[in-house]
Amino acid sequence: MCMMLCMYLGFVASAYLSMGNLLLAGGVMAASVAYTVAKSYALLGNLSRGISGGLTALFGIVAVAGDKTAHNHPLLVIALPVLFCLHDVTTNLVGTIRDVEGDRVGNCMTVPVKYGLRAAVFLVLALMIIWEMIALLLPFLIQLRTVDFYILYIPALLLAIVGIFSVARRPDYRPTALLAHKYFAIERLILAGALLAGGAGAIPAAIIVLPLILLTLWSQNTLRDQHEFGQAIRLQLSSAATSSTK
Repeated sequence: MCMMLCMYLGFVASAYLSMGNLLLAGGVMAASVAYTVAKSYALLGNLSRGISGGLTALFGIVAVAGDKTAHNHPLLVIALPVLFCLHDVTTNLVGTIRDVEGDRVGNCMTVPVKYGLRAAVFLVLALMIIWEMIALLLPFLIQLRTVDFYILYIPALLLAIVGIFSVARRPDYRPTALLAHKYFAIERLILAGALLAGGAGAIPAAIIVLPLILLTLWSQNTLRDQHEFGQAIRLQLSSAATSSTK
């Protein structure tokens, strides 16, 4: 209900931007609702989650540059939505690896349940390679401040590598998959910060993104662990984090 309320408010607010933003906001709402229905159907659920992320990126582009962005900057409206669509599919897949036990009990046919954990990890790796290549080449596809972009992109890349190694090492161990999902949640913000840095400079991007990273860390480490997984999982997470740093 909270998600639907926020989406509705965003939809109403988008009416003050442009018709393109209004249509895109409707698309994001439709994809988000579709995800709640399709999340149990393997890749269909992952793709619906990814589409909402890609449309959200496109919403931001159109809000800044106007409805004629596709005509004036075709590579921009292709590269960024595809990047964040594939990224959200990847992160969502890691989430299904994290929740495979509950999904199996609930008869949800996610990728790990239907095809196995190993297949899910390979798919995560393949998708990650694709969107990392897109991100790596962004300064050559669209106008970005190359140095400022890579200042934040490199930490994002390293965090993504830590995330994929974490989930690949023990996909059947839930605390490890939980940590991997947290890594990707933070990495996505740093990657978005890299794009901001490419347009406005590294310092303004850091000022915007750092509070969001802190808020995400708080929500992941406090709200999710405490209210979704309970004390036993929090102890396992603490143990897994300690062992991963050794």
